[in-house]
Amino acid sequence: MTNSVYIIIPVFNRKETTLACLARLQTTGDLQRYRVVVVDDGSTDGTAKAIEQQYPNVDILTGDGNLWWTGAIAKGMQYAYDKGADYCFWLNDDCTPDAGALPRLVQFMAQNPGTIAAPACYNPEADKIDRNGFKGRQSCAAVPGELVWVDGTCGWCVGIPRAVISKIGVPDARKFPQYSGDDTYTLRATRAGFKVCLVGDARATLASGVRVTHNFEHFQRSEHT
Repeated sequence: MTNSVYIIIPVFNRKETTLACLARLQTTGDLQRYRVVVVDDGSTDGTAKAIEQQYPNVDILTGDGNLWWTGAIAKGMQYAYDKGADYCFWLNDDCTPDAGALPRLVQFMAQNPGTIAAPACYNPEADKIDRNGFKGRQSCAAVPGELVWVDGTCGWCVGIPRAVISKIGVPDARKFPQYSGDDTYTLRATRAGFKVCLVGDARATLASGVRVTHNFEHFQRSEHT
């Protein structure tokens, strides 16, 4: 296991989905290869206990239900950074990297310093690669064999070098608690001089039927809250 790469998984009350994600990481060898940090934002379905029993090497950070996605990711990133991580991955529990995908992204980031990297994300329901990046107002995807350089990306599965966190910190959980914490952060990174690339030869698969639409207030918090 290497302590230089941390996988951060934000979770809330999706025990079976979370356990399936960890099982997939075990199958691909990523659970043994990298440090895995689950940030459990106050789940009441026994998620943390099940992880402790089945995956005792996984680090579990907890919240009280008010972290939401961005707060959980920020908490995990800060934890990884304080532990000396060279790279950290955002990973939603409904997005599972294929075998070899994360090592390929780590290698790509090592060969391209200052670059955030994300895989091609396959949607089995639509039988297509979903668009997980954007350049200007245009959404983008990468197919096998392609490198697509973008302004930013969504947070399904994203590798972030330590240098990015050193320069711009962690995502703004106060202003963007749920949605847009990912794309605004990666856009900040490119505006700060870093690069973002979709790597078509690294692939992850999106689970079916678990992506949830939230109300508008989950996108942004008022400056006065």
